[in-house]
This record gives sequence, C-alpha cells and structure tokens, in this order.
Amino acid sequence: MAICDYTKTIDDTPLSPADHLPLMEVKYHPTILKDEFASFGGLDFFNPEVTVVSSDLKISHSLIVRFKNVENPFNMVNVSDITYKEGQTCPPVMDLECTEGCISTVPTWRNKEIRFDKLYRVGASWCVETEKITFGTLEERFRESVEANTKVQSIYGWNAFMCQALAAAQATQTMIPTDRACFATHYYDAGSAIANGYEALSQVLNYMKVVYGGAVEYGILAHRYFESDMVAPGATIYTGFGAASSANANAGATTVNVELVQGGWKPMGPLGGKLFGETVYIAPDDIFFYNPTINTQTGAITGGSAVNSFNPFLSADGSKYYVVIVSRRAFLSGVEPLMDMTHFPATCDNKYESIQESFLGYNDLLFPREVFILAFDVNCGGDADDGGNEGDGGNTGE
Repeated sequence: MAICDYTKTIDDTPLSPADHLPLMEVKYHPTILKDEFASFGGLDFFNPEVTVVSSDLKISHSLIVRFKNVENPFNMVNVSDITYKEGQTCPPVMDLECTEGCISTVPTWRNKEIRFDKLYRVGASWCVETEKITFGTLEERFRESVEANTKVQSIYGWNAFMCQALAAAQATQTMIPTDRACFATHYYDAGSAIANGYEALSQVLNYMKVVYGGAVEYGILAHRYFESDMVAPGATIYTGFGAASSANANAGATTVNVELVQGGWKPMGPLGGKLFGETVYIAPDDIFFYNPTINTQTGAITGGSAVNSFNPFLSADGSKYYVVIVSRRAFLSGVEPLMDMTHFPATCDNKYESIQESFLGYNDLLFPREVFILAFDVNCGGDADDGGNEGDGGNTGE
C-alpha cells in the first residue's frame, strides 16, 4: 500500500528505544556535548595553552595537565661587563677571553593535578504507565535538559573562577614596590565606584599591563552595577573626559551596548582618558541566580536573596560587586564524559524509564598572579561618598 500521509515524521512515531536511541546517541554524543558545555556562557574567553597528559579514569580520578612556565628573560641571556686591557689605548683593546658559556633557552614545563568538582547529569524520563511518548517528545525533553546544563555548568564554572580568584588575589602581593603603596595585594576594596571607580581601575590597569608585559591577552570583566555607576551623575569618570558632570557628556560610557559573546556578555563601550580606550565587559545577570521561589500553579515568581547567590561578581553577603582584570590563559574549565548515553528501563517497583548521560566538571586557576579584583560598594542610592580603603587588602564580604 502506498504511503499517502507525507506529514508523518519520525518525531510522531511511538518511542522504540531499540530503534531510536542510536539516533539520540549520534546527535548527543559525549564529545559533542563536551565542547558545547565548555564554550557556553562566555567560558571560552579563557584559552589556556595546556596539554592534557592524562584523563583516563581507570588510572586516576583526576585530570593531569601540562603547561609552560613563565620564564624570567634575565635568565635567558648571558650578560657580562666589558673591560679593556691596560696600557693599550691607541686603539683600545677589549679584554675578552674566548671561554665557553651556557645560555639556557630550554623552556620549563610543569604538570598539575586537577580534581573534578561537579557531576553533571542530563537526560529525559517518563512514566511508562501513564504516558505513551513519541520520539519527538523524548528528543525535546533531552534537548531541554542539555540546554539547561549548558547554562548551569557555565554558572558553576564562573563561580569556581571567582572563588579561586578571590583567594588568589588576596594572597598575591603586589609585585611592583611603588604600586604596593596604593594596593598591597591583587585585591583592592575601592569603596564607591561613583567616587573612585575610574581612578582605581585606571591605577590597577596601568599596573597589570606591566604584570602582563604585553605578551599576554587579558580582559576586564565587571558586574552590571559598574556600568550604571560609571554613568551616574557625579561619577569621576567625567573629569577623565574633561567634560561636565552630565551623563550625556560621557560619550564613551554611553555607547550603545551590543552583544559581543554568547552567554549574554556585552561591552560597555571604550572608556577614554586614563583607561586607554579599553573595553569593560559586563557579565550577564539573571533572576535565577538568586534562588527565587516559583509557584507551579500560578507561575508567580518570588524574588530570592543576594546572600549566597549564584552571581559570581557579587560578594557572598551581597554588599560588594567585583570588577576583574584577568588574562585569558589564567583559568581552565571544562568537562570530561563519564557515562555514555544509557537507557534505564522501568521495573516493577519503578515505573519511570529514562535515558541519561553524565559528565565530570573541572575548574582550576592556573596563573593566580594574572588576576586582579576590584571590589566596589553595592549602592542603589547613587551616593558618591568616598569609601575606599587605599592600600589594604580589603574585605570581600565572603
């Protein structure tokens, strides 16, 4: 008999695990999802040059990576003073001995063990007693789980970065003595961003450019409050432009925002003056970062709390927000496949059937000295009062 219904597709057919799961395994193969999870939410900003030495879970439940050490240029060149032979002045003759010398240009490497910190499981389930699902329904549910995981995994990745960065910044002494008089460590509580933000970021950026030495790519990442503080009336950024204290006069900070990278990040627009035209990237924010309560009957959402939120650029008590200068090689984040797509059939005791995949997440700060964190007060009133703590390590509110 001829097939006359050309609108019927595989999505409409009743689910047959034996026939349909191989299609799911191809579309949602672990290597495909591994790349997707590692690049979502702006995590692909970080691009460390590392080699994975070992990821075999049969050998060790950890990841071993290898990367190149930073070399002191003074150790890669042999320098000595020149002397001249006495009594030979017309013409002068250099006193050089033809001796062998060693110049070390062999790079050094180091291995680091990175332990996994999160287990992510994606999948789809259904009750075989009450629901006769189609392949299309199964694929939709699994896709939604994968999409949710890309967001959740990136949030946990950014939070892991900030937790490690805060600890490292507070423990890293400012490496140039003259700058140390302004900020003792790579963590600087600058108080009000309206009053101090432009000057503080200018000083720190000027210092970190020296730390990076022009050979390392870096970025400036900030909470969205920094953007609003920079355009608030009375903000000191206006004096940097030589303009009046008016938001309309600040041509740099009022540039129209456009999305730059996936995950919701956007540039403020180049800030002139002492910020050398650098772009500050504003981190995405979301109501679900704050653990809201959702009424599944009415759909109403009750706002959560800033305390212990998932916003990585907000302190644990919600009193400070962060602006971060960090190199692109400083942080390593990703996942390793653990369980391939597996079918769990229903049983007499459990009427739910499911398919699942799982991944191990890892996050590690490889170059702690290449991070600097500025903390500013969360102030909704637009108060430009100077609350900075010049020269001390500050308080994260953690």
